[in-house]
Amino acid sequence: MRTYTKEELQDIAENGLHAACSSMQDAIGQKHGDIAAMFFTGSAEDEIHAAFMDYLKCELTFMETTT
Repeated sequence: MRTYTKEELQDIAENGLHAACSSMQDAIGQKHGDIAAMFFTGSAEDEIHAAFMDYLKCELTFMETTT
């Protein structure tokens, strides 16, 4: 199984946040990401990134134990 660096996991988490915001914006017809950019700064961004990093580590651990 592949090993990921901390920076790679951070990039994956960041891409996940962008994908989540984009999905919600598409669902409500929002064409701009300005509010998301303002909302996900500081502690809100840190909390989401921490949750996504925990999720990624959980997925990777599960993959290691099932392959």
